[in-house]
Amino acid sequence: MNTRNQAVRHFVLLAILVATGAGTVVAQGLPEQKKGLNTDQAKQPDKATAEQPIDRILAAEAAKGNADNEIQNRLAKYTRWLVLVGVVQFVALIGQGVVFFLTLRSMGGTAQRQLRAYLCVPTTLIKFLKPDLPEVHVHIKNCGQTPAYDVHGWIHMWIEDYPLKVLLPEPPQGFKKSREVLGPDSIRIFVNARDVPISGRSLSLLGTPLGTIYVYGEVRYRDAFGVERFTKYRFIYGGTEGVRKSKPDAEGVVTALLKPDSDGNDAN
Repeated sequence: MNTRNQAVRHFVLLAILVATGAGTVVAQGLPEQKKGLNTDQAKQPDKATAEQPIDRILAAEAAKGNADNEIQNRLAKYTRWLVLVGVVQFVALIGQGVVFFLTLRSMGGTAQRQLRAYLCVPTTLIKFLKPDLPEVHVHIKNCGQTPAYDVHGWIHMWIEDYPLKVLLPEPPQGFKKSREVLGPDSIRIFVNARDVPISGRSLSLLGTPLGTIYVYGEVRYRDAFGVERFTKYRFIYGGTEGVRKSKPDAEGVVTALLKPDSDGNDAN
């Protein structure tokens, strides 16, 4: 009996020991699992923390690339404007050069026109030493500010109807002419006198449209700038306006002024 009771007590103690060991084992295993769970949860924040700097770097690189593109676009835009401004300035410079050149040429032309020699005809008159022997005087004056070089010319007198319907004769080729230098304000008088007296019938018509005296000629010269110049003139005694003669002087010479014709006067 006692022996059986002791065996029962031993069995109960063994069961208690077994139960106690199992609880210990379970108690020791649970913290490990929790510990492992906590470890995994701890690792996840570390991974997220590592990924965040990479995203920031990529975002910063992207923003930098966008900024660089924007800068390049602005530089390209400004470059196009600079090119356009440069083209406009270049065209303006060329225009200024052309204007400057034209201005200089105009100034040079103006100075040349002011300084060059001008041979003009200030006075022309006709003298009748006898009623049938007219003599014409043509005054050639240098109205310019510089000398006229190599001055030479000719003068002629012709009686014809007015208005003129024929070509007036001119001297033949090779006609010898005297040459001279005519200074500023200098005057030379070209004279042409009739050698053959005018016939009686023509004399009565002298100074009318049917007997107009034409006095004409040409003077050629070279100015101080080396340019060949000419002066052509044609005057008349008669025409449709009639004539005005002076009274005979002490020697019986009658003088009258000539009038410029409507054609035949030219110069360069």
